[in-house]
Formats: sequence, C-alpha cells, structure tokens
Amino acid sequence: LGESRGHESYEHKLFMRYTVLFGDVLIFFPAILTFVCIVYRVLSPGDKLCTCFLLLISPGLILIDHGHFQYNSISLGLTLWGVIAAITRRNLICCVAFSLALNYKQMELYHALPFFCFLLGRALQHNKWFWKVLQYGIYVITTFIICWLPF
Repeated sequence: LGESRGHESYEHKLFMRYTVLFGDVLIFFPAILTFVCIVYRVLSPGDKLCTCFLLLISPGLILIDHGHFQYNSISLGLTLWGVIAAITRRNLICCVAFSLALNYKQMELYHALPFFCFLLGRALQHNKWFWKVLQYGIYVITTFIICWLPF
C-alpha cells in the first residue's frame, strides 16, 4: 500500500487537474450561472455574481474533484442543466440532460426518483398523457443508446 500501481508522473497529474478544470468551465460554471440568473432574477448583478461564487467554492467539489479527480462537477453540471430545463418547462431537454448525467456517473441515481416523479407529474397534466410518457421514454432510451452505442 505504500506505492501506487498507477501512473503518477507530474505531467499526468497536471493533465488530470486541467481536465477537471476544463469540465468545470465547459459544463458546471455555465450551469451555475444560468441557474442563478433564472432563479434569482430580482438580484442585482453583483449579488448574482456573489451567489455564483458561493456556489462554486463548495469545499467538497474543490477538495474531491480537484484533489482526487472524481469529475463530479460534470455530472452535477449536467444534472443542473436538467433542473434548469425543468424550471423553464423544457421537459425533453430535461430528459436528455439528466440521462447524460446518469450515464456519466452513477452517483446521479440518487436524483433519479425526483426527476422521474417530476417528469411523470408533468406528463400526467396533459390530456394525452400516455403519448407524453412515451415521448419522454423515447428521449431517455435514445440518449442511453447514443451514449452506449460505441461500446
């Protein structure tokens, strides 16, 4: 247990750190910014920026993602995009975003039941609820197929 069985060069660690930061900048940071702008519309731009900053300096994400290269912020960012889509009533995008998050990291199974219940509730509000449920299912299954097709 005293030595690693993996590859631990300085360059490799640097590469891993940069890929975590790249994932943050590409997926997580824009999701946080969009979420804050949608949910906290009445805040001043300075307060919105402060709220974003407070959400982004979560010690768990900084220590785990950037210290141990877990890439949790990518799955959390995709989940947050699903929440944003749900808030803005874009249910099909919600299905795709959460399916991507779930395929990226199984940790999102913790959020699967709330997403399922929410989307089912949205579908049941329609007169043709069966077709809505079928449409959501097709989007979810298609997303899973696209994610797993190369394998």
